[in-house]
Amino acid sequence: YLRGVESGRVAYGYDMGEQSRADRTLSHWDLPNLSVWFPLLEWQISKAQCFGYFRQHGIEPPRMYKHFQHANCLPCKNFREKDWIAFAYHYPEKFAESATFEVVNDLRWMQDGPRLVDIALSDKVPDRRGRRKLAGDEPAFSFDMGCDRCAID
Repeated sequence: YLRGVESGRVAYGYDMGEQSRADRTLSHWDLPNLSVWFPLLEWQISKAQCFGYFRQHGIEPPRMYKHFQHANCLPCKNFREKDWIAFAYHYPEKFAESATFEVVNDLRWMQDGPRLVDIALSDKVPDRRGRRKLAGDEPAFSFDMGCDRCAID
């Protein structure tokens, strides 16, 4: 969808600990009419500092950050089955939209997994083993699976 944009700038929220992601993005960038900007890297601030600034001004982070470490595109083409289960638990309305879209358009969100309508969902809180933690006490799922290429794939 970005190929049709005549000119502009795409901002990525990579923070000061994610220089390698920014480097990967730049190495794959092939949209000459669009420049790339990494404001958190430029300003040398972390996501926690960024969220703190906005909270001081009465702005809460996007709802996704209550449950997930990253707020990537939804639905994400890089979700794995476990990610879809967590997504369905926390955002059932968005999961239902994604499953319907998959059926209506005869596509598969997961190339190596089942269709969304075939995933066994549960009312239990999704398993979070092996997932990183947020700054707070609650562990978070990480959907960060190379999404630095999403805009150009």
